[in-house]
Amino acid sequence: MVDVAVLSRPSTRVHAVLPTAALCLAGVAVPALPSMVALACDIALPPRVMLVAYAALALVARRVHPATAVAACVVIVAGDLTTTLARTFHLPAGDLPRLFDVGLGLAFLETQRYAAMTALLAAWMGLMVAVHAHAGLRRQAAHGSPWAMLALAAVVAVVEPRLTRLPHYDHGSTAGPGETFESAVVASRFKEVDREASPGSPPPHVLLVMV
Repeated sequence: MVDVAVLSRPSTRVHAVLPTAALCLAGVAVPALPSMVALACDIALPPRVMLVAYAALALVARRVHPATAVAACVVIVAGDLTTTLARTFHLPAGDLPRLFDVGLGLAFLETQRYAAMTALLAAWMGLMVAVHAHAGLRRQAAHGSPWAMLALAAVVAVVEPRLTRLPHYDHGSTAGPGETFESAVVASRFKEVDREASPGSPPPHVLLVMV
């Protein structure tokens, strides 16, 4: 005769893990998706300082009304996009509207790649809102281990900047105060990258436009 308790142990373990998995999904995995997509597409991003805010929101969202959690999520996503874009282009956050005005006239932003990136970003924003509005996921996350989620968030906060930073575009190091044009060209490795892409070609000319 088979002991029923033995058969129920795997199921019990799964049910014990699900709440923590739901909490990690809301606080770490879904917020980190843009960084993972950027890494897959070979796009450099500055460190996303708002990743810690998503983890804090996941903890607070378990105790507040869903509408409050969704409103806080929208604010954090807006802050994340603003700080990331501003640090990407080395601009104050207040200058971003001017950047968008200039960007509307650039033809390369109309390519399929950038259209796909915009669609993915919009889908991610919708997913973030859905995660904090979903009643079942909220119920599961309410019983998850906050320490496990915070440990995972700490690991991602340390690893994410190292994964999404490319050697030929180190944010802040080649556009800082006092950097000369020639040192920026050397430090950026654009010449080496171009030579690796087309070996045997003559040395390329690099034009740096400083605005």
